[in-house]
Amino acid sequence: MRDTSKRIQKTKDGIANALCSLLETEQYDVITIQEIADSCSVTRRTLYRHFKTKDEILHHCFKGCATQFSNYIAARAPKDFREFCIVYFSFWNENMNMLTILNKSGIMYRFASEFESLVLMMSSQIGQGDPNANAKQKENSKYKYHFAYRTAGFWHVTELWCQEQPRKSPKEMADIMMEITSFPKDISIIN
Repeated sequence: MRDTSKRIQKTKDGIANALCSLLETEQYDVITIQEIADSCSVTRRTLYRHFKTKDEILHHCFKGCATQFSNYIAARAPKDFREFCIVYFSFWNENMNMLTILNKSGIMYRFASEFESLVLMMSSQIGQGDPNANAKQKENSKYKYHFAYRTAGFWHVTELWCQEQPRKSPKEMADIMMEITSFPKDISIIN
């Protein structure tokens, strides 16, 4: 019996990578499904078997990036907000090509919702060490608003940072984020 799930995942990743490659030179809105199919050497029929729309392909790209980001953060296990900021900006510094592509093709804003759900997932993972973390979130009815504000702020700072020349280091950005948020160094990310 063949393992079709690996083959399917490989095809989906190939299609998503083709879109990412096209985004290096073209605006998202002008890229066609046929161009994506041609770029990864599949038929339109095969492409449509895996994705219904171009937006679904883009979402798959974002999901792959978000998974890498989550794994990166988890592997470094930041202990406080400043450390989290250093790890966060280090990841994006190492993946600046992705930010540049998103920005240049005019779709960086589309990653914001993916980013918010990713940060929520990561903050709950980081909060697993604190047995009261979930209870704190539930008892604070304003938590979702605080969370949305913080993640949107982070993403907008990231947008500005990726456009800078010369670009500040992750440690410099962590210092800026500490100043912006006025978080004491020992505060939990999910408070």
